Amino acid sequence: YLDGTLYSSHRLLVPVYRRALLRLAAGGGPVFPVPTRERIQAELGRPVRTILENLFPGIEPAWRDRLSDGVLREFLARIRARGGRLYPGAERLLEEARRAGARLGLVSNGRRRYVRAILRAYRLSRRFAVILTPEDRPGGSKGDLLKAALRALRVRPGAAWMAGDRRSDRDAA
Repeated sequence: YLDGTLYSSHRLLVPVYRRALLRLAAGGGPVFPVPTRERIQAELGRPVRTILENLFPGIEPAWRDRLSDGVLREFLARIRARGGRLYPGAERLLEEARRAGARLGLVSNGRRRYVRAILRAYRLSRRFAVILTPEDRPGGSKGDLLKAALRALRVRPGAAWMAGDRRSDRDAA
């Protein structure tokens, strides 16, 4: 897992949603109040569609999809500018794991472009032998993604370690 485990986007949440909501309204879309950081954080780890439906009950699918694209666009711009941050010790941990011979896989519920932007901005891609997002396994659960990563890494589940920050991560493991 990436966001919440190696990388923190918490400082970006409110500015990203504020800007995306303003653009949605300016484009003729519905006007919604900007959720608090705590409210947004409570949704993290879920699929984007679910997050937006929970944060903005009753949002029509077309507007939800436009908002989703706007949120992604805002995140990508901020990540490219190295917004957010790696957690202290994250790079050292990955390097020590590599030196110890660990083969690392990254599984995330984040959209592929979001995950790749973080990995590119912080030069982390080379650390992972496998990188999977829901777009790689449409309709699959976190558990399905984990199974696919283990197969790709040729690691038995009992011989693997997993780090995550959500109950859904633990449940998937």
